[in-house]
Amino acid sequence: MKDMRIIALLVSISLALAIVTPAHAGGWAVVVLDALPEGLRAGESVTIGFTVLQHGQTPLAGLTPVVRARLSTGGELMRAEALPEGAAGHYTAELVFPLEGEWMWEIEAFGAAHEMPQLSVAAALGASTMEQPKLVPNLPSSATLALVAAVGGLALGLALGRGNLRARRWALVATAVAALGIGMLALPRPAASESSSGAAPSNLEQQGRQLFMAKGCITCHVNHKVDTDFETVEVGPNLTAYRNSAEFLSAWLADPNSVRPAKMPDLNLSEPEILALIAFLNSD
Repeated sequence: MKDMRIIALLVSISLALAIVTPAHAGGWAVVVLDALPEGLRAGESVTIGFTVLQHGQTPLAGLTPVVRARLSTGGELMRAEALPEGAAGHYTAELVFPLEGEWMWEIEAFGAAHEMPQLSVAAALGASTMEQPKLVPNLPSSATLALVAAVGGLALGLALGRGNLRARRWALVATAVAALGIGMLALPRPAASESSSGAAPSNLEQQGRQLFMAKGCITCHVNHKVDTDFETVEVGPNLTAYRNSAEFLSAWLADPNSVRPAKMPDLNLSEPEILALIAFLNSD
C-alpha cells in the first residue's frame, strides 16, 4: 500500500512538471526580420524589429533574444538585448555600431543563432575619410588630335620643300601643337562605368539574396546561392535550382495559403520585398 502511494506521488510530480514546462521547450524556430536596416552610420542608434516563430508557425513570447555583431575584419564586437514589443513573439533591439565598416551579425532567440545579411556602416558625420573627387580636364577627341597632327606634318613638309622662312616658323608651331596632341593621346582616360548588362548581379537580385536570410527562408530551405554556414532545418524543398513564373511567386510569397495549403507562414512581405525575392529565386 505504501509503495502504491509512493508511485502515485511520483506520477503526480511528473504531471506537475509537465504542466509547468514551457510549451515551446525544444524544437526550432524561424527569426523573421521586420526590414533590412539601411543608412547606418557609426555612433548612431538604429532600432531593429523581428518576430520569432516556433517551427515557422507559432509566435514565441517570453524569450530574451540577444543580437551580436562583429566587424568582418575582426576585433570589434557588439552585443544588445532585445525586448518584447507589440504582438506576441515580436521583439526590438537598439543597436549602435561603434565603427564604420562591414559588420557580420546574428540573432540568438531560440535554438541556434540566426545569421543575418552583412551590414554596411558608413563613417560618422564629420569623420568621413572619403576621397575628394579628382578633377579631370576635358581632353580633345582622338579624331581632333589626329587632325592637328596631320595638318602639322603637312605644313612642315610644305615648308621644308619651299624653303620659305616664314612658312617654316608656322610649320614649327604646327609641329609643336601636333606633338602636344600626341602626348595628350597617351594620357590615361577615365574608365567607363560597368554596364548593367554585365555578369554582376542586379541590385534587386542582391536585395533578394539578403531577404532570403533576413526573412528566415534559409532556416527551412537550402539555397546554395546564399553564402552562409547556417544549418538549414530542411523542412522545405531545396530552392537552389527552383524557378517559377513571376505571377505564381508573387501570389505565393504574398499569401502562401491562398494558393494552396502549406506550412509556410505568411511573412507579411511588402511588394518591393516580393519583387526582390522573385528576382533572386529566378536568378542563375
